[in-house]
Amino acid sequence: KDIHSFGTMTADNAQEIKLVDHLPSIDPFSDLVAVNASRVGESDKLRQKWKSILENQPAFQGSSFLNMSKYSKILKKRKKWQEVKGKWFRKVDFGASRSTATEVLLNCMGYSSPYFFFDKKDVEDIYSKRSGEKVAIVHVTGGINDGVAKKVVKALREVKLDPNFKCVLLRVDSPGGAVTASETILEECKDLSIPVVCSFSNLAASGGYYVSAQSDKIFAQPTTLTGSIGVFGVKIDASEAFRKHGIEFDSVASGGHALTNSLVEPLTRQMEMNLNRNMDRIYLYFKGIVSKGRNMSMEETEKVAQGRVWTGTEAREVGLVDEWGGLEKALSFCKKTYTSTGYADVVVYPKPMSFMEKLNRKPEINDIQYALQLLQGNISLDEGILRRMAPENVYLTMDEESALQ
Repeated sequence: KDIHSFGTMTADNAQEIKLVDHLPSIDPFSDLVAVNASRVGESDKLRQKWKSILENQPAFQGSSFLNMSKYSKILKKRKKWQEVKGKWFRKVDFGASRSTATEVLLNCMGYSSPYFFFDKKDVEDIYSKRSGEKVAIVHVTGGINDGVAKKVVKALREVKLDPNFKCVLLRVDSPGGAVTASETILEECKDLSIPVVCSFSNLAASGGYYVSAQSDKIFAQPTTLTGSIGVFGVKIDASEAFRKHGIEFDSVASGGHALTNSLVEPLTRQMEMNLNRNMDRIYLYFKGIVSKGRNMSMEETEKVAQGRVWTGTEAREVGLVDEWGGLEKALSFCKKTYTSTGYADVVVYPKPMSFMEKLNRKPEINDIQYALQLLQGNISLDEGILRRMAPENVYLTMDEESALQ
């Protein structure tokens, strides 16, 4: 009754009256900045609130905030100044190496090689940037189809031709996709002579895990959804939808399986048995890829497969993921492990389109839009439309009214 009389309250108040037990330490920076700014009436209370952090991080001196625009300008100025220092260092280094008199003069002034009058860290950065080593970040985003596979393969082949690339970092954010497209990406990765590291984003399931399974190392977030090591097939029967619009088809087949992928043939028992056999073969092959890549037995792989979806935390426990971490941690690992200096230029694929490419790009109409336009009578059923309506892409499984909605 007493608690009821309080009404709405802040989390701090709720903790004081023991309505909640613990307040998690989320984003303390605004409070820590206020402590350093010594704002009247806030400093002592906030200092007590974040006592454990202030004791462990005595070097935190922030007393104000910078917006992203201002921070970006500071970084640009710093980069420009580093480039200027780099040019001057190279000139001094070149002069000292070519002229003994110059070197003696610098020594007399107290500036000896290799640093002269430059900061040691700056010189090491300048030397490291001379290596020309690169790391490629290749994004595998969205459903994995032939279009996605084509872009990824193009990027990987470009990387393969440049000897300065020391590592490929696959950034996977995909719920899966076509088996053949996933296999294409995997085989291209296996053909590389440099290490492949994977970083999982929100999703890396089914085909997303397929392309990653044989990487040298896999990073994921605790909340990433991954796994889904399984296979399913779809047989689409659109004969009734066509029949409602007065469209009839006749065909001559050379065998009982010839029309398996036809849109206008119902699923027969013979077709079903054949599809099941194919699914079993692909599933076994998928498990073999995971077994080899993750160094598991087939029995261990079966336990984590069966189409089950795992969080990043669970995936690490069962051996499907190596480490927790996002893109930056994975990139840092690539630089430290596979480059000679710990520094590398980062090249991102697919490369963004230029302004002219965006202007010249034709708007794409996907297969579902084609099918709906056909049902609405906006387009005719010509040869081009039939060719567009590939059985693995069009899903006309509902009645006309539901499909249009």
